[in-house]
Amino acid sequence: MTSHPQFQVSFHQAWVLLACGLLGIQSWSQTFTISGRVTDANTGEYILGANILDAERGKGVSTNVYGFYSLTLPSRPTELQCTFIGYAPATRNLIGSKNVEWNVSLSPQSVEVDAAEVLGTTGQNTESTS
Repeated sequence: MTSHPQFQVSFHQAWVLLACGLLGIQSWSQTFTISGRVTDANTGEYILGANILDAERGKGVSTNVYGFYSLTLPSRPTELQCTFIGYAPATRNLIGSKNVEWNVSLSPQSVEVDAAEVLGTTGQNTESTS
């Protein structure tokens, strides 16, 4: 018969392990998830690559081929912005205490750029061809 080593934990060690476990649960519960789809307001088509951004925290995601996104943030007030080139941005203020669904319809918007001026110079070939 082989003897098994006994595992002994002091009250202090047990308390530290319990506290660490509870802190992990508490920090996990201090986040919320926002998810949804981004579509074109005129056609209803999904927008691939639209950006959902919490600029204050520098955290964001891009939509997939189905216009879907999911972003987990700390549970505190935040302002999210949804952007895509050629569309007017959309914003939403959130309190951030529970999971939220935000489906966004972006409206097309023309993009204005300044005129580009192209300058060039010509040269003369001075090499002989013989």
